[in-house]
Amino acid sequence: MIRRLDLRFDASEGRPNAPVVRILVDGEELLAQGDSSSGFVGFDPQQLLLTRALVPTEPPLRVALHQCSCGLAGCGCVAMVIESAGDTIRWTDPRNLVGVYVTPIYDGEGEWEGEPHDFGNIVFDADQYLQEVERATRDRSWETEPLLIGRLLAELLGAARAEFADHGYHLGWVSPWWEDDREFRVEFIGPTGQVIVGLESSAATPEERPQEMAAALENTPPEVWRVTDRSDWPPDVVRQALAARARKLRNE
Repeated sequence: MIRRLDLRFDASEGRPNAPVVRILVDGEELLAQGDSSSGFVGFDPQQLLLTRALVPTEPPLRVALHQCSCGLAGCGCVAMVIESAGDTIRWTDPRNLVGVYVTPIYDGEGEWEGEPHDFGNIVFDADQYLQEVERATRDRSWETEPLLIGRLLAELLGAARAEFADHGYHLGWVSPWWEDDREFRVEFIGPTGQVIVGLESSAATPEERPQEMAAALENTPPEVWRVTDRSDWPPDVVRQALAARARKLRNE
């Protein structure tokens, strides 16, 4: 049976800077087709669409489509293999995985079994699927100015990911602070757990602000970062996955 893919953007009331991608299959939420959708949310459009995670590759990749409602894929996600097959695109072997993914695309090592999910395989018409992915990727209606600044900041910090890992800190999310979107928060998973670092800039333009904030963070040792929150979370299995990813970065 050929299904139809539709991608929509959604943000909680009063939280325009926290959009997620809603995945609809034949007009219904993807996870609503299973018997248990609680505890999962869509990924940020930057992570799922701007990385072209939904476009099939050769060999096929297992891509995380939803993540734990806490906003960290390592705590749990639903991932499927996305593959091209003639004039169709197939999502196969859905599984719940913990401690594996950081973003929708897994770039670590090893095979992970996880737990099978119950909504089964899905087959799309390739033309309709790719047209919808391209349409949604071009649609930036979700990107507020704070999100634009956050995206540019994340790109700059991502380029220095290996350097942060050398200090034992693994870059997580980058986001405007929900109480004041002139400030930004950057998540790291460090030697003792989660660390949230606060950043701000007085630069005049949206292009200059991320450059100033990234330079300040990269040129400051972790022990003097402006830490706004910390915890011993996440669990060890997530930290192990991040450490494996850091080893891969050092070898590239």
